[in-house]
Amino acid sequence: MKSAQEALRAASTYDPNKQTIVDKLPEIEAGLTGEQYNLPLKERQHLTEMGGGDFNKGSAMRVIELRNRLEVTNNEKKRFKSAWLGRGALASIKNVFGGLMMSKKDRDHRDTVERILSDTERELGQLYVDISHHELDGTTYTHPGGDEERDNRKRETLYVASRAYSEIAGGTQPDKWESALASWRNEKEEWGAES
Repeated sequence: MKSAQEALRAASTYDPNKQTIVDKLPEIEAGLTGEQYNLPLKERQHLTEMGGGDFNKGSAMRVIELRNRLEVTNNEKKRFKSAWLGRGALASIKNVFGGLMMSKKDRDHRDTVERILSDTERELGQLYVDISHHELDGTTYTHPGGDEERDNRKRETLYVASRAYSEIAGGTQPDKWESALASWRNEKEEWGAES
């Protein structure tokens, strides 16, 4: 009786997005650089815990999480820039003089977005082979020594997994930027200079 109840509970809580991530993990693991072994012990232990005792699986899960953060932050950067520039004659002047015309609040926001992008790209670079801004702005990027078709397949695999992660994490909600910002700040507090 108990096993039937467990089976029913498992069936009723089945989430296709979670299954997508599970299905994509082996492919993402294959794209890990090996540089993740150079991370500090505390971070390696954290990744091992994240992967349920499997360091590479934890690293792949972290890559999915970071790739989602990168996308959310890049979207915030675009949103902020278009909202700040606005329209009309002032837009071209603002575009030329940039930060000189920004309020302190706007400069702080812009700088925070840039720090998150930089931190996220750096950490992704330690974990995964071919992450770059190019995949976000639509231009083609081939990792040195790689072939374009393989790199595009890897990029697509990671994109699908990070979209599934976004759905699980409530990524369709309008406050996803706030969530990414809070997550980054929490990590900064927890890890300090190591992050």
